[in-house]
Amino acid sequence: MNKKNYFLNLTIILAVIVGLFLYLGGSLSWIIDWASLLFILVLTFPSLLMKYGLKDFGRFHKLAFSRDETDGVIVKKGINFFSSARYNLMATGIVGATASLIIMMGNLQDTSHIGPALATCLITVFYAFLLQLIWVNPLLSALKDKTISLER
Repeated sequence: MNKKNYFLNLTIILAVIVGLFLYLGGSLSWIIDWASLLFILVLTFPSLLMKYGLKDFGRFHKLAFSRDETDGVIVKKGINFFSSARYNLMATGIVGATASLIIMMGNLQDTSHIGPALATCLITVFYAFLLQLIWVNPLLSALKDKTISLER
């Protein structure tokens, strides 16, 4: 995978998402919820680091962008890493949504808090899918392409 193309596509994807949101009448403050983003990151990254370590974390990212011939075992470990990252992101998105729903259900007598609580619930899942779309899927497919080229 070409690093330049990756970051160009990443910029385009984020610009389209933000542009659509603004076009539909939203505000950037509506899609930025630091608590939800922190929740996703704090639960996803430490679980990956516990299993793979910081050294492998960097190595698998570099491997996805490199054009060098590499060992098939390392590529397969990288595929396992990004598959785990995809699973962890989805799991933390669901956990975050469930936690938000529990908080919302605990405070149903005040109806003015239902909308913001439901938005927090949905934005947590949105962040998990967005990170999977812009981070995990491209790097995972790049490593899968490497295994195909190694098998030839």
